[in-house]
Amino acid sequence: MRRVAVCLVSLVGSTIVLGGVALAELQQPGQAQPAAQAQQPAAAPKAQAFTLLADRLVWEPAPKELPAGAEMTVLSGDPSQPGPFAIRFRVPGEYQVPAHWHPGDEMVTIISGTFHLGMGDKFDETQGTPLVAGDFALIPADVPHYGWASEATVLQIQGQGPWAMRFVEPSDSRRAEADQAPGASTPSSY
Repeated sequence: MRRVAVCLVSLVGSTIVLGGVALAELQQPGQAQPAAQAQQPAAAPKAQAFTLLADRLVWEPAPKELPAGAEMTVLSGDPSQPGPFAIRFRVPGEYQVPAHWHPGDEMVTIISGTFHLGMGDKFDETQGTPLVAGDFALIPADVPHYGWASEATVLQIQGQGPWAMRFVEPSDSRRAEADQAPGASTPSSY
């Protein structure tokens, strides 16, 4: 018997929700099913596969905490809810993201363009690693980092919701002062 990971996806209204990963067992041809597996548990909601075509993605302005000019699209899941998600950002050249951190691990894949990733709590263009299409970065939870695009860039971010972005310097957020707790890091929830 072979074990494979199966991704469970459901459609809720017009929102695609990635529900998690289940372990399925595939029976090899000619192999008898063990008696212990003869009883099947209640059926889970039927998973639905889906595809998203890059030229048909719907882009919207990025959350107001980010510097102006970025656009975002949700590929799967809901970053504001518990569970896995995948989002893409499209940013213009010379775009900068101030030092910030997230409460969960962040996985970044560059789809196109060049994005420079720096680690630390101060933005510094003399530091940082240039990432190009196909490159990947993992930033662990609570690690301050920053970045900038040297040309128009599309990057994909995957993680576990609920997602939040906390700026090292609260003044780096575009969120209105009234939305911020005095002296606290600026949270952003997608």
